[in-house]
Amino acid sequence: MHALLLALTLAAPPVTWQAAVTTEAVERTPEPGEASTVATSELALAPRVGALFGSGEAMFALGYAPRLTLVDPQGLRQLEVLHQATVDATFRPDRTWQLVLGELYARGNTNLTPLQRPATAAAVPADQLPGVSSLDYMGSTTRADLKGQLSRRLELVITPSFSISGGATPSARLELPLERTPRLDTSMSWKIAGAQSLGVAAAAWHTDTSSGPTADVVEASGTWRRQLDERSKLSLAAGAGAYHTSEPGSANLPWLAGPLGLFEYRRGLGERAENLEALAQVSLGPAVDPLTGTAVERVDGIGGVEFTAMQNLRLAERASSGVTLDGTQEGYAQLESTATWTISKPVRLAASARGAYLTSEAPGQASGLQWLASVSVTVVEAGVP
Repeated sequence: MHALLLALTLAAPPVTWQAAVTTEAVERTPEPGEASTVATSELALAPRVGALFGSGEAMFALGYAPRLTLVDPQGLRQLEVLHQATVDATFRPDRTWQLVLGELYARGNTNLTPLQRPATAAAVPADQLPGVSSLDYMGSTTRADLKGQLSRRLELVITPSFSISGGATPSARLELPLERTPRLDTSMSWKIAGAQSLGVAAAAWHTDTSSGPTADVVEASGTWRRQLDERSKLSLAAGAGAYHTSEPGSANLPWLAGPLGLFEYRRGLGERAENLEALAQVSLGPAVDPLTGTAVERVDGIGGVEFTAMQNLRLAERASSGVTLDGTQEGYAQLESTATWTISKPVRLAASARGAYLTSEAPGQASGLQWLASVSVTVVEAGVP
């Protein structure tokens, strides 16, 4: 019996684990309904645990990261708790195929304004978020990513997904409607040279909003990618998209068509930090507004750089901007600066300043100048038991 237990222990794959806790003090723009008219204070505690285990053919990753926030402690506001969890499974039956199954889930009370948001709402443009200080929120993204090497030069990627995002209760959905979105993304690329590839990509999704509207979007594009050197690459895409919105009790709006485009330059930005990492991206295409449930054409841009300024000091600068092209000209511009100092191997100290200006005049949407400053301390431990 002891020999069998020993054999099973030796055969079991190792488990890599990580645990971290971040304490953060925040000063930010007060939101409507808050007592302060100058600044709102927050104290946050964000523990995080994760595990990675499996073999070469099957790897599993689990993560849980709640965030506990005491808003305006002098005013004795209620404690807000947001639960966030991730599950990922990667299967490699052979060298040519890979399947990744993933789930990202968030549930609880959170500030969903442009400068603070859960991971499930990270891709939402800043000018399409509600101007509320606290929201009972739920979000989920379930995806399957299938990648196959059809030949030495030809690669196929198919990614179906289903996402839910919005208010978790009927009263919360008055501030942010609940959206359900099934989506399918596909792409095929052909390596025409050692560092270049050409491809085609297509996507289609349907969004059902709890406030009534539904939206359908389809898009197709041609792509070109080039690996400039070992650490950087350039991507271009051009095509067209069509979108359509239906509202209950009114005549269906016609399908609209518009151009689709992407420019992207990346240096680094992988799992391993490098001395210099950079990102420049401009995208044009249809999107669904989470507040109204309608499909609109918009253009967005992101630029950022992260580098090691001196030993143990890491600086990150980021700018982003976007605007809708439906005639309302709702948009935003956002800047963020972060300095991270590694005091010792497990301890990091960070200071961050963020600012955003939003031009939206729609009821319920955040508008005007938004700012936030924070200081945090993170302690990380990892290992293999």
